[in-house]
Amino acid sequence: MIFSVVLLVFGYFEFQGDVVNAETGDCIHVESATDFEVVDCATPEAQYKVLSVVDGLSSGALCDLDPDYDSAIEITGDTTKSLCLQTWLQVGDCVQTDGSWAECGSAESAYEVNEVLEDTQDEAGCPATTAFVRVYENENNVICLTEPA
Repeated sequence: MIFSVVLLVFGYFEFQGDVVNAETGDCIHVESATDFEVVDCATPEAQYKVLSVVDGLSSGALCDLDPDYDSAIEITGDTTKSLCLQTWLQVGDCVQTDGSWAECGSAESAYEVNEVLEDTQDEAGCPATTAFVRVYENENNVICLTEPA
């Protein structure tokens, strides 16, 4: 079974894998533009968390209604749906300027996570070196980002 997938940051691709069965709360690892997999959210491989699954293609429009939405995967084939995603970040991870995950040290890497504040939406606990803050309302946490060295 082959599916056409778009991660709005990456573009359209032919895809085959378990991401077509992803559910709300699952985490996704992007190995390459055509290689996505569902992984345990507690592992370093987790890059995105599925906020919601929308039947049909939304081109991100329905995902935009969620304040924690960062990007989306659109799946077509035997099933047509969109996965609305939150970038799932841990200390030491890096992101692009649009909030999507990036390989640290790459040209796309704009910020590095220097602190994750859990069970709060108060950014006051971020270190003084913090250049940018992302508050996730649904997860009730704050991601403190610094410019990479």
